[in-house]
Amino acid sequence: MFALKIKSEGNCEAKIGSFLRDIDERFVEDFSYAYSSAMDEAMKQGVRKAVKDDLCNFYSGVGFEQIEDGCLSNYRISIDKLIEYYEENLESFSGLTIDQMLKDVLVPNLVSGYLPEPREMAYEHEDEETFDYHFNDDMDRALDNFLERIEDSEEYADLEQYQAFYTYITNKYGFGEWKSIPTSNDGTLIKFVKIDPTDNRIEFELMRRGENYGFKKGKAKLSTIQNMFSNYQLFDLFDD
Repeated sequence: MFALKIKSEGNCEAKIGSFLRDIDERFVEDFSYAYSSAMDEAMKQGVRKAVKDDLCNFYSGVGFEQIEDGCLSNYRISIDKLIEYYEENLESFSGLTIDQMLKDVLVPNLVSGYLPEPREMAYEHEDEETFDYHFNDDMDRALDNFLERIEDSEEYADLEQYQAFYTYITNKYGFGEWKSIPTSNDGTLIKFVKIDPTDNRIEFELMRRGENYGFKKGKAKLSTIQNMFSNYQLFDLFDD
């Protein structure tokens, strides 16, 4: 069975991500779907909890008590509190019905209070348990499918060799970085793009700067790459 081993130096997560992206793009797509779906559900649940935990008692400051599950809809207020409001401001509230008086009490408090928008709350109240529940389930399925493709498919040439080549390029040169070829006499640079797991050939780009600027893409075995670094003149792809 193929075992994934990546040397954990520097940005390990980025290296693992690049490795998986190059060897199996479908797994990365499954990961992106699992993450975005789980995050959506986590945000929804987080907002629900935030409303229930933080906003349901929004009216408590003016004497209202929530009735069971009546968040932002069903509240009650004691008669003593109603009398207190009338007594505090008889001049303004005299002659008003209870509904009219309560409206005059609530409106200033609603204006001075702070009710954030759900979109704003979503990024502050993600529910971790909800995220883990959805993400872990989808990722288990994605990993199972990934391993089945690796073990059963004839699409890949030699995954042990692929890993050896990948580790070699990563440690000696790095992917996605322009490196000079010491044996070139014109300052040619090379950048390794990825390794094709179907034939374990290394995809690369060459760039020659200056007046004789040139740019080419190529694909070769690791042994050819090593020979090219030892004696670039034998492999001068810009030979005019």
